[in-house]
Amino acid sequence: MNRAGISVLRRSFTTHGEPPAAEAMAEHIRQHFGWRVDAPRYGETVELD
Repeated sequence: MNRAGISVLRRSFTTHGEPPAAEAMAEHIRQHFGWRVDAPRYGETVELD
């Protein structure tokens, strides 16, 4: 949480659609919101902490 008590998004993923569409959506989110967004490849795993 930030100082205002609002939950801060540390990382998000786009997993819907074909890879070019998922990456385009991730880029849109990055530009519009400034979030860290990944479009993982098929079979890719990510360790969350």
